[in-house]
Amino acid sequence: EQEQEQEQEQEQEKNQEEESVATFEPTKHNFSREADSDRPWDLKLLHEVYSASPTGMFGTGGPFYPWSRFGVYRSGAQKARPLKWPARLWMSNNHFWPGWTLKAHRRLKNVICAMEWQPPSRRSSTDALGVTPSLTSAEAARVRASFGFFDAAADGMLTAAELAALGRAVDLHTVAAIASAASDSLQDGGRRVGALTLSEPESPVVPLVEEQLRSHQEGPGSRHWIVLSLSEAESLRGALHISQENGDGLLAAGYAGSDPPPLVALHTHSEMLDAVNYVSDSTSEYEQGVVRECFSFLSSHTEFGTRAQHLLLRCLQSNDPKERQHFFNEVRSCRRRRQSAWERTPAAAVLQEKDEFTLFEHRALLAAMSHRMQARGLSPLQAFHAFNVSRSGLIGSSELYSALRWLDMPVTVPQVHESMRRLDADHDGLISCDDFVAACTDGGSAPPPGAFLDAASPVQDLVIPLLRIPELYRSAPKTPARLLSREELARFAFSLRPASGFVRVARLHKPGASSLTVWQPVERGGLSAGKAVVTLGHHASTALDAVPARGAAMVVEVRDTRTASTFRADASGRLQAALDQVLPPPERYLCVWHVSGPEPLSIWQAVPPSKEFVPLGSIVTCTGRDQQPPLDAMRCVPKAWATKAAAPELIWEGSEGCIWQAAAMGVLLPTRGRAKPDAVLELDPRKMRLEAPAGR
Repeated sequence: EQEQEQEQEQEQEKNQEEESVATFEPTKHNFSREADSDRPWDLKLLHEVYSASPTGMFGTGGPFYPWSRFGVYRSGAQKARPLKWPARLWMSNNHFWPGWTLKAHRRLKNVICAMEWQPPSRRSSTDALGVTPSLTSAEAARVRASFGFFDAAADGMLTAAELAALGRAVDLHTVAAIASAASDSLQDGGRRVGALTLSEPESPVVPLVEEQLRSHQEGPGSRHWIVLSLSEAESLRGALHISQENGDGLLAAGYAGSDPPPLVALHTHSEMLDAVNYVSDSTSEYEQGVVRECFSFLSSHTEFGTRAQHLLLRCLQSNDPKERQHFFNEVRSCRRRRQSAWERTPAAAVLQEKDEFTLFEHRALLAAMSHRMQARGLSPLQAFHAFNVSRSGLIGSSELYSALRWLDMPVTVPQVHESMRRLDADHDGLISCDDFVAACTDGGSAPPPGAFLDAASPVQDLVIPLLRIPELYRSAPKTPARLLSREELARFAFSLRPASGFVRVARLHKPGASSLTVWQPVERGGLSAGKAVVTLGHHASTALDAVPARGAAMVVEVRDTRTASTFRADASGRLQAALDQVLPPPERYLCVWHVSGPEPLSIWQAVPPSKEFVPLGSIVTCTGRDQQPPLDAMRCVPKAWATKAAAPELIWEGSEGCIWQAAAMGVLLPTRGRAKPDAVLELDPRKMRLEAPAGR
């Protein structure tokens, strides 16, 4: 019976696999077989000034035209449906004659050969080919969040090194240029001098990205890329050989007074065959990467990596997703090949997503995570096993969120869920080790040899407290709850101490009103084995973006006093169980008040899990009131440990309500109107003994 069940399972898996790669024959069109003769053009044209007109080079009669005019024939009186592409992507009449668009269906040739061309610099047109795009508030928010992931010190500044890492991660050569021109330094007192500020309204973050998009719209780089037919490529290669060997010919320096001469290169399948007057510049790799993916898309390929998806979305996001789908289907139907459903391929992201910014944020998050892992001496493989708190061999949403917060990254639950969707290859709400390692190295350079040899402690000693958030799918397994006996709880020590660092959570800045910045207390420098730090609530400050001093807020440190090596394998599970029993998360949150607008802000009050526990502080989120904070964003304390505190200080007052701060604990307390908070409590270190409640 067992063998029969295995055979049935294998048969089901085979059927599912066959369904996932279902193919179909291309649409049967009445293709024209009329001979298409070559249309010669003069190499002298490569010395001339080109026209920025959308009709093509030197008007409608020129040998080349922009991709934005390329489309295939549609039956009846229906017009062709071309897409808007970057302005310097062109096509030769010999590769596809535009007249066929209005005349008949034609079999399409794959993109095999292309000419890279830059006219003589003194003759190049400098007129802008487009206007600078303006980001929506939602797009700008994702961009700001992406930059914030790289702010390792949480001081509202990015150093030149952090800026360069961001530029590489999301392909922003305008940002990389700023990073290369800047240098990291320190002011008197040891404060960092950043290459770029993230503080609004001075921050140039959004304008920088808009400038990149404008440049991309005109390019994707400074050179023109022209798709050629095979016969054209053969003739051009002969002309290149003459110029290379004899130093003369129509492409040589000095011809027709052209000095410097035009740059001309012949490429095939993304590899350069021949070139004259060729010089690489700082954007060459980016430009060639964009062009390579555009050629693949035009050839109806469906397999694209994460970076390729991002670059294509940057090229095509000015087109509605439905327009992209129509174009792709119509072009592919004119090719002689079996075709798979693109909805189940990586091409779906390019054809279905509205714009690039969700992927922009995802790539930035992964790159920043990788950099912070490396800073802590963790390889991707080591990090996976450290982050996998359940030791199941698969990472869930809560584990990924906990890992990112442990790395001091200011992530939200929706951001984690979005990354989970992209990394979860089999759609079960879990990330495998292979998928995680691949995501940490996708599109990035390998770390230097020995980069992970100086880890602060072995991976098995790392304890990452689990912060529970909703799992991506209900089917995702949850970490089982565990109850410790009173004897086991007696092995843990609890102490009150100042927070060693802070991560900015939110800011509220209105003209004519006082500013408010909210901070999450964190542990800087990591923790040794068997230790965890518990946040009791967020801290508020009216000093705009100034990081609070050490001791501005208090945290609870939990330490497992059993340090023998025989207990290391179970250290993480025991510590998590002790946290959940003695310092449990709230049962839920209540929204005290909310600020709406482009940058919403919500203030939340915790509801303890039982009468035996009390919350000392509150939580702030940059979301609407319909999205509660993660339950483990803060924790409650035993009521027996709390005592009445001194009157709180009024920190901020607005039309929605007030923010007060408990002096001893440094946690914020919200109220509606000007009413003072009821019953302000603080921890009494003398009462923090192990006669804590054993359960909830």
